[in-house]
Amino acid sequence: MDGGTINGEVFEICANIDDMTGEDLGAAMEILLGEGALDVWFEAIQMKKNRPAVKLSLLAAPGDEARLAEAVLRHTTTLGVRMNRCSRVMLARVSETVETEYGGVRIKRGLLGGEVVKEMPEYEDVRRIARESGQPLSAVRAMIAGGAGEAKRRFRHYKGGEYEYLGTARHSETEEELVLYRPLYNDSGLWVRPKTMFFENVTVEGKSVPRFEEIKD
Repeated sequence: MDGGTINGEVFEICANIDDMTGEDLGAAMEILLGEGALDVWFEAIQMKKNRPAVKLSLLAAPGDEARLAEAVLRHTTTLGVRMNRCSRVMLARVSETVETEYGGVRIKRGLLGGEVVKEMPEYEDVRRIARESGQPLSAVRAMIAGGAGEAKRRFRHYKGGEYEYLGTARHSETEEELVLYRPLYNDSGLWVRPKTMFFENVTVEGKSVPRFEEIKD
């Protein structure tokens, strides 16, 4: 992962269902998400004899597909499921907590070639602030967006050059936790392990110096 896209695989599991109530489908969705499905959704379809029905679909990480297929068979009325292995391309993602007067809000950012192309606050944090403050969700999102636009933390690398701190990310394949820096004078990104960035020093001319040192204005 280099700040560009991330390639991977996922299993799509589907079933056509025409004999479950909305309440039971909602319960099945909660169960499947609790079992580790990456996403679950419903689509309105027509089945034999023009019967209105629902297509249940979910995404499973490689290695989870058999267990989640069994969960669909156990918790819905379908007698069978369809399974497809799909390739997927994702934006590199980082997360950062922005402090507001109502507490911390987690911000998710999608990066392409080191550039932030998408940015959104975690819905649970937005909902919490809306509930505590009595403000509508749209006003809370606007307030968070204003806070997220504040000056970034800047660091100087021991070999020279200033870097902008973009946040932390977890590699989708290895689960390794990483931190993304972006040089302030070009669009490329630099991924490093948090312990390397924050805790490990290097020796320069016989002296121990931090690999990255925050620039204080």
